[in-house]
Amino acid sequence: MPLTLVEAAIAFASLIDEICIYVLQSSGVLAHPVRRRVVSILVTHNVLRREDIAASVAADESVPQDDLEQIEAALHHIHLPKLDEELLIEYDQRNGDVALWKDRDTATEMLDSA
Repeated sequence: MPLTLVEAAIAFASLIDEICIYVLQSSGVLAHPVRRRVVSILVTHNVLRREDIAASVAADESVPQDDLEQIEAALHHIHLPKLDEELLIEYDQRNGDVALWKDRDTATEMLDSA
């Protein structure tokens, strides 16, 4: 039986999502411990301010330690834009809001395979 237009669109969207996961994993966006920690924090909280993420990262012993100001600056200038560019999060640089762009299950799957 042929696929309906809706079924074909769902299958296509699923394929695109799988390709995006592969590209993100192969590009190494989650290779850095700070970026992995940011995504894991957002899986739990979904939306946070940059300052709150910086405090959580600073408290994590698995992340190389810097002072809070340096961590927040690195998030603002390096890590959050990189995750935003790779369509994993949405980062509003004006107000500091950071939201998980992918659904939680997909983000968790990406973290597990990184």
